[in-house]
This record gives sequence, structure tokens and C-alpha cells, in this order.
Amino acid sequence: ILPADEGFIFFNETALKEKILYTDSSFTTLFDLAILLGNKDKCLTNPSSIVISKRLAIKLFGEDWIQKKVLGELLLIDGQIPLNITGVFNDLPDHTHFKSNLFASIPTGFENWMADQSKVYTYILLQEKSNLESLSKKLKSTFSILNKANEDGLMQVDMQPVTSIHLFSSFEDDNA
Repeated sequence: ILPADEGFIFFNETALKEKILYTDSSFTTLFDLAILLGNKDKCLTNPSSIVISKRLAIKLFGEDWIQKKVLGELLLIDGQIPLNITGVFNDLPDHTHFKSNLFASIPTGFENWMADQSKVYTYILLQEKSNLESLSKKLKSTFSILNKANEDGLMQVDMQPVTSIHLFSSFEDDNA
């Protein structure tokens, strides 16, 4: 997940300020996002695709949004980034640590999104018996080998269970 600041979402004559999270196609299955409209396995596979919450669908299309042609409609982010709606998901629960009504694939033209020292949050689904400490050491070791050119120390790998984020996170600038 690459979190972005709040931006303006334009659709026809409607403008809303929303927080957008950029992600890849694995997001909808890794987090079991409840897709109400669209194909869960394909809705974020193409560049410049976006899934929106039911709450946002109602704001943009009205209470009868399900009866309208929502899929394929174009949203304009900050007046310059066009994204095609490819899905609508059930509103996220209040206790989730990423709060957004929008999840988008990386737009065309922004493929180098990790090159600008952005904060990228990566989630890994482990088997129940996995050893988090051992995996963390291996990842840090591998990352340091691959990242020798990064002497400023800004890039780093830290791990924590998702269940610890709300109460026990010690990360600065946590996604939550």
C-alpha cells in the first residue's frame, strides 16, 4: 500500500475530498475485501483501476447506485489522474487500520512509484506456524544486501503482526 494524502475526486459535477490508497491486485484477496460489484480477482489488475466503497458509490451515484452503470465510469484524481471504477466494496469496519473509501492500482505513468522514497506498506500472509522473528531477520539481511546503495538509512524493513497495529505499533508514520 502506498498511502497518498487526501485529494480531490472529480466525477461529473461532483468534487469530494478523499484519502486514496494505491495498491496492487493482491489487496482484494489478501484482506478479503467484500466486493459487491465487479470481479474480485481482476478489479485491480489493470493500471489506473480503482475500487470504491459502497459509501462513496452512494455519494457519487445516489442511493440507487446498484441500478446504474458504475463499472467503467471515470474518476479524476486531483484533476489530472484518470482512474476507471472496476469495483465497489462493502464499507470497511471502523476498526480497520487503513481508512479509505478508495483503493487504486498504480496509474499509468507512475510505474516508478517506489523510486521516490515513498512510504510503502507491504503485507505478507504467513502460515499459522511461521516464525515471524526468523522471517524478519531473513528479510532484513536480504534487504540490506539488495539495498547497499542506500547509505542514508531512510529505507528500512520492519515487521509486525496486523493484530498488533492498533495497540502495540511502535513504528513512526504507521499507516494507521
